Amino acid sequence: MFTPRRRPRLVIYTFGFLAAIAVDTLTPLGVADWLLQLGLVWLASVWSDTGEISVIAAIGSGTLLLGLWTSPVGHTPFWVCVANRLIAISVIWLMTQLVRRRRLAEQAQRQAVAQVKHLEGLLAICASCKAIRSAEGMWEQLEKYISEHSEAQFSHSFCPCCERAFLDELSPATVTW
Repeated sequence: MFTPRRRPRLVIYTFGFLAAIAVDTLTPLGVADWLLQLGLVWLASVWSDTGEISVIAAIGSGTLLLGLWTSPVGHTPFWVCVANRLIAISVIWLMTQLVRRRRLAEQAQRQAVAQVKHLEGLLAICASCKAIRSAEGMWEQLEKYISEHSEAQFSHSFCPCCERAFLDELSPATVTW
């Protein structure tokens, strides 16, 4: 069912396809009148959802094929006209698929953005032990605070400099028993 928001588009599509059929019956084969259907599908790709685009693409493809039989014969060989129309139909469905994929990617991006938690603003951090003061005034370990306020998880290891310093501390010369 077409909602009130879709009714103006329905009127444009209807008049557009009727005009395309009229132009097809008045112009000889070989004239690029198939651009009207292609333009209507492009408008649908800008305005409409993916279901509506598919319907408009199907109607556009049908009117392109109908134009092969309703257009008067021109100077262009029939096979060239058929090839042009088949290319136009291929472009219509390629455009439909690209719009569908773009919209799915945009939807996945919106979902990913909705799931992202991020920290912003100033964090009060201890200069010595690196504990962070929470909004309640409690001091928490850096790892605990970030884990609770984001999706980050921690695994601990040593950087090369700290690893050398730690191993130097544990060397047998420094260990007293």
